[in-house]
Amino acid sequence: MEYYYHDDRNDDESEEHELLDRWFNSEEWSQITSDADGGCDASLDLMEEVSHQLASLIFHLKNDSSEHRIEYELNYFRSLCDDFGVA
Repeated sequence: MEYYYHDDRNDDESEEHELLDRWFNSEEWSQITSDADGGCDASLDLMEEVSHQLASLIFHLKNDSSEHRIEYELNYFRSLCDDFGVA
């Protein structure tokens, strides 16, 4: 029996997932979490900020907020990728 993967997401959703995957799978994020485990206050603060922003993005996605609001939330993660050189 063959199974076919069918992706119902539109291109925008795929782009959103790619952006979040890029950040959370990056060496930079890994280093931040490692530094936070080691007691680095700046890394702990950044992790808390990222967690807050991710929770806000999830809230707006689940509540069908406007595309403008979703883009606003995603821009935070775009900025992180740009600021930390995550390609």
